[in-house]
Amino acid sequence: MEIILRIVGALWILLSARHVWDFLRRLIASGLPHSLPLSDILYTLLLAGGIGLLLLREWGRWLVVLGCAAFLLLLIGPELLHLQFHSGMLRPLVYYGIFLVLLLLPQARSSTQK
Repeated sequence: MEIILRIVGALWILLSARHVWDFLRRLIASGLPHSLPLSDILYTLLLAGGIGLLLLREWGRWLVVLGCAAFLLLLIGPELLHLQFHSGMLRPLVYYGIFLVLLLLPQARSSTQK
């Protein structure tokens, strides 16, 4: 399970590094905006969680769980509130759902709590 968690951590580092880099460049170029975009905050959270998962830390696992759950709610939440179910909801549900289920397994918890 440790290998799977490290692969998931490396994957989230690779997926979120470009977004965080672009966010940092915009932050340096134009200063701190009045409101930060939620996606930039979530990608930063996922990058930190990916680093934590590479080190097999419990906080890293929880950061990735929170980030995936937040992205899932962000992407399919409005449709769920209006009870509109369609095929476009399936892709983010499966994508982020796999990470949520994998990271909430008891084996993942025992791997990070050493």
